[in-house]
Amino acid sequence: MRFALRGHRPGFLLLEALLGITVFGMFLAAVTFILLHGQEESIRGGDRMRATLFSEQALEAVRSIRDTNFSALTAVAHGVGVGPTGTWVFSGSKTVYDN
Repeated sequence: MRFALRGHRPGFLLLEALLGITVFGMFLAAVTFILLHGQEESIRGGDRMRATLFSEQALEAVRSIRDTNFSALTAVAHGVGVGPTGTWVFSGSKTVYDN
């Protein structure tokens, strides 16, 4: 004699488990993507802010040198730095920033 259970369908529990695992996996992948993308954008934002700061410092240095002794400027590539007297001066061929 067979006992019939109402609403019982063979394989339905396996299907539910697979569907649940799939949805959870998609959720986990989305969270991971959001976290990694956010970290990447934070790093890019910091790089942009540092680049802006460095370019503003270089412009200020050039303006300071221009206002101090304009006749000493030459038409070659220069870096900028702080001289021994604490004023901006040209130094070398490029500006190097220490982090």
